[in-house]
Amino acid sequence: MCRLSSNEQRTETASSGKLNQPAWLVVLKLVSLLALVPIIDGSSLTPKRASHEGANASEPCAAESKCVRLLQCPEVDRMAIVRYLSRPSYLRPPSERRWENFYWRRCTLEEDDGQFEGICCPPPNHTGREPWNTADEGHFQLLHENDEVLLRAELFGQWETEKFREKANAVDDEVNFHGGFHGPGDVLPAELVWEGLRDVLTRQALHRITNGTGKVGFRRQKRCLLGEARCEKPHSRYRRFDGRCNNIAPGGSLWGSAGYPMGRVLPPAYDDGIWSPRTVSVTGRYLPTARKLSSTLFADLHQPHEHYNVLLMQFGQFLAHDFSRNSLISSKSKCCTPDGSRRHPEASPGCMSIPVSSGDDFYGQHGVRCMHFMRSAVAPMDDCSAPHGRQLSAVSHFIDGSPIYGVTKEQAHGLRAHEGGRLKSLNHRRYHNELPPIEKADGACEKWAELCFRTGDGRSNQLISLVAVHTLMLREHNRVAKGLHRRNPHWSDGTLYQEARRIVVGQLQHIVYNEYLPKVVGQRYATLYGLHPTRGEYSDAYSDRVDPSVTSEFTVAAFRFGHSTVPSKFELKDGPVETWHTFLDPTRFRERTFYDDLFHTLQRQPMESVDELFSSSVTRFLDVKAGKSYGVDLSAINIQRGRDHAVRPYNDYLRLVGKAGVSSFDDYGEEMGRKLRSLYAHPDDVDLYVGGVLETPIEGAVVGETFAELISEQFSRFRKGDRYFYSHGPESNPGHFTLPQLKAIQQTTMAALICANAGDAHDMYVLPDAFALPHEGNRPVSCTSPDVPRLDLEWWKD
Repeated sequence: MCRLSSNEQRTETASSGKLNQPAWLVVLKLVSLLALVPIIDGSSLTPKRASHEGANASEPCAAESKCVRLLQCPEVDRMAIVRYLSRPSYLRPPSERRWENFYWRRCTLEEDDGQFEGICCPPPNHTGREPWNTADEGHFQLLHENDEVLLRAELFGQWETEKFREKANAVDDEVNFHGGFHGPGDVLPAELVWEGLRDVLTRQALHRITNGTGKVGFRRQKRCLLGEARCEKPHSRYRRFDGRCNNIAPGGSLWGSAGYPMGRVLPPAYDDGIWSPRTVSVTGRYLPTARKLSSTLFADLHQPHEHYNVLLMQFGQFLAHDFSRNSLISSKSKCCTPDGSRRHPEASPGCMSIPVSSGDDFYGQHGVRCMHFMRSAVAPMDDCSAPHGRQLSAVSHFIDGSPIYGVTKEQAHGLRAHEGGRLKSLNHRRYHNELPPIEKADGACEKWAELCFRTGDGRSNQLISLVAVHTLMLREHNRVAKGLHRRNPHWSDGTLYQEARRIVVGQLQHIVYNEYLPKVVGQRYATLYGLHPTRGEYSDAYSDRVDPSVTSEFTVAAFRFGHSTVPSKFELKDGPVETWHTFLDPTRFRERTFYDDLFHTLQRQPMESVDELFSSSVTRFLDVKAGKSYGVDLSAINIQRGRDHAVRPYNDYLRLVGKAGVSSFDDYGEEMGRKLRSLYAHPDDVDLYVGGVLETPIEGAVVGETFAELISEQFSRFRKGDRYFYSHGPESNPGHFTLPQLKAIQQTTMAALICANAGDAHDMYVLPDAFALPHEGNRPVSCTSPDVPRLDLEWWKD
């Protein structure tokens, strides 16, 4: 509000009793009166006030609606609500307040731990479209007079793509640590990647030619969003490797499959609305670089978690690889020169290299001014509703054991032993060790590694502790297959393999929902989103209207919280070793007791807390090349990946989960607020990943509220949108377990899996709560103890 001059003050006093007051004064008084009106602001509502505040808060939802959290209702325009909450209540016009009363019907969710504000969510329209995209099929028909303009744009897009393609290859000739080794079984054909690149470049060219005024569209007329899958066996007992035909309702057969685009919680914030990454502040200035943010905000200090161990961190990475893998626009030519001194003069359109300042506290001494970063591949724009780039996932969007079994038929076939239902493995008869088979392809491990393993996922050799979890799951499959064979010697190799796979995936899902998730998001959110397993009975949560596909916000921000929990060292039995020295080199698994010793360490060493403290192993020494004394910065890559996907700022997601947006950097605390103010121009600029890791964790959880809600919502859809989820019954799941079988699987714990597959069970001790540190109620027990649960395979005997 402007300060009044002395003359204006005198004028106001002299005219206080008259009707002919200045217009500005009338407006001023009206605004002041409006500020006193108790207009409901949803961003300031607390859960306990939600039942009697807000539009229609005390009224029950209509019969066809359901009270859920806003994140669980894709049928409403969530972005409209976020924008509404971003403005003070007294600045909202009457039309918006009427819209709130009519459209945004609030309700109360009663839980054991208190109340949550919800929204009355209407029935799904089952179109698979994002609610903020309202284009119909005719939207993509250009007028005849615009065809010449479209042709020019298409020629430009084709030219740019072909220029890049001449130097590109579907498989890089070097190790790509975070993207993983790209093996021959990759599900995404190169043509799909090139078509997606050509389409976004064409649309951008059209946008530039017409100054954003042209009607955007393509003349290809295909069915929406990659069409339909051919489901020859829609009621197969076993799920497909690629995730197709999980949902057999019309329009849903590709949901969650490998190669299906990632979803969105909120619409993307592309600078041009199409594919240009998010780089500009709300003030018009450029955002700080990802490396500058990482080096300024994220220090390497030891902050061990009070309750949870490194095994929780490592299981989380294994799990993330099950349902998330960004497919990159690959190229032999790097985005930076070989010495990293500058951006490559012939960098491809897919390059989004990370600038590094000359004064960088680490890379400056090595002369590095450019960090390689390749953008994620996007889907072809044949979708009837998405006028912007949508990133592709190279694995299925389900918790289906793809790191164990692969994501294609060909990949799965190559991993099988084709005998007794088992997977291929190495067996050391003297030491009774069983390890994954050898991977000989270039790029799977460092060139100096003396041992390298092949699994269902090309990232399995990234970290030595990740190799341990892969080995555990391989052993469990083969142990179950042998047990089934003893009880059913008449079963074929194929039946033994598929039944063992079905059991192991069920065990994996049970561990995720029973032991892992309640620790990550806390019991309160696990209850709110219905993440706790059923006990001895079938669940009825499946809906063919729920799309399980991962969202960009989840995969490039919220579920990357684990990178903050990576320790700087592994406290091994024979002494500590720097974590980065174990990257892409699992050679030590040749040692007789190393597997058992490593699991001993993983259970007893605390992981790091989720905060602004990151190990230098991931911020300085990730993927160190031969002859170099530095690597890349994973934290900077995470921030850059969020901008590549155009994930909206942190404040938008705060408002989405019912919190007031951060209005001042001081809200982050004195020291952190000072750092953020020196980097960002406005609080509305803070990246989702940055804001999420800076949140104070919920009591009893690993992450803060925003990440907890994004993670909970995603895992709720993993369960509700998976027809083959292990606890779903015969009404929905064609491969359901019998109730006795289900009860047997629900006896599974992580500790039980470790014991069942230990090299020497008589010398192995586990913690009953395998993801928690030892304490009075979690003392180590021998693997031979009757207190350790065992899977009873007698229920699978014919």
